[in-house]
Amino acid sequence: MELDSSLEENPCEEWKWIYQNNFYLTIISGAMIGMLNSICVALFEHIVMFEKCGTLMDEIKAQFSRIVMV
Repeated sequence: MELDSSLEENPCEEWKWIYQNNFYLTIISGAMIGMLNSICVALFEHIVMFEKCGTLMDEIKAQFSRIVMV
């Protein structure tokens, strides 16, 4: 079976590239999520200084709610 001559390239090339590089794409996406989480944790630790939480439990609840939002 021949490819249509109007096609400039094989339409399956992109799928083939993704299949061959899926391990690297998974590692990169995991690293990006890890960096985002570490940035958020660092920000959340400093935001607590500006809040007026009466008890440690209130502080923990506020931090947990921000983590859930992210």
